[in-house]
Amino acid sequence: MPSATKSNANREKPAPEALTLWLVTDNKPGHRNQLQGLADRLAAHVPISVRWIEALSLDIGWQDFLLRRWEQNAHSSDTPEHAPDIVIGAGHRTHKAILTAKRHFRCFSAVLMKPSLPLRSFDAAIIPAHDAPPERNNVLVTEGVLNTIIPASSPVETNRHLVLVGGESKHYHWNTQDILKQIEAVAATFKEQQVILTDSRRTPEDFATALLSRLPENVSYIPHTETPSGWVKAQMQTAQDITVTPDSVSMVYEAMTSGRPVQLFSMQPRKKNRIVRGITRLLDRGLVWNLNSAREEAETATRPPLWEAERAAQWLLQRYKQYTLAKTASEERSDD
Repeated sequence: MPSATKSNANREKPAPEALTLWLVTDNKPGHRNQLQGLADRLAAHVPISVRWIEALSLDIGWQDFLLRRWEQNAHSSDTPEHAPDIVIGAGHRTHKAILTAKRHFRCFSAVLMKPSLPLRSFDAAIIPAHDAPPERNNVLVTEGVLNTIIPASSPVETNRHLVLVGGESKHYHWNTQDILKQIEAVAATFKEQQVILTDSRRTPEDFATALLSRLPENVSYIPHTETPSGWVKAQMQTAQDITVTPDSVSMVYEAMTSGRPVQLFSMQPRKKNRIVRGITRLLDRGLVWNLNSAREEAETATRPPLWEAERAAQWLLQRYKQYTLAKTASEERSDD
């Protein structure tokens, strides 16, 4: 008996049960990146088991939603070990799958955008401020979209400045010669640094030729076609400062999340839509500054920390805890 008692005393506590997380995707890279960023931060707080669900490959209609029917499609079964605890999606084409899974599995649902369906349909909605979401208990308003960047925890020891160039977009006019002049201004402002510049798949073909014909001495141009996966993320972590074209909205918020000072190229908006208003809001609040603004004035601005994926993960876990408590209480009342 004594040996058994000793064994029980030294027995390790069982590991907390992992939450089963379904990430419903329309396979748009930006939407997948948002989902991955949130999943990464959830995993930093609780054990999770992740399953990616491709919404466009599901044969689910609104009749399935009404009948609470999931049909055991190829992505999962409805057995308890496969059922989701939380189902999260990004993109309008994921809504039907999210809500059908919610009704069939009686699980917690969340969406990473301002949905086209009523907000009350979802247990939680994480929505960027530029989408002008309403104030509701189930809505978290974020500064831009979520991403996988982790803010740097220590000062940078490298002497590099990162420049990220986008291209044609429905939000801003593109002018190659104007962008080249601004790149020269960046090179002159950061003349004591090595300037690393890369473009994107949206950058016009004439840009590289024009850039190479007048490339400043301290600028190294690396086309996006020559950068491996994760390269930009790694460069953000080690750069001292970052300059981004505002048409690359996801890059703007990723650069801000890195914790580095961020400045934006000046580009002419096509119209004052929600994206342009969002960029203007960042400039007005001093979270980023315009390339044409005075450097001395910009450096006096206090930039608060920005790690929206972390904030969203903590908020979502709190909402899920409230949901499970209410669900348990409801089930106990039903049993009485």
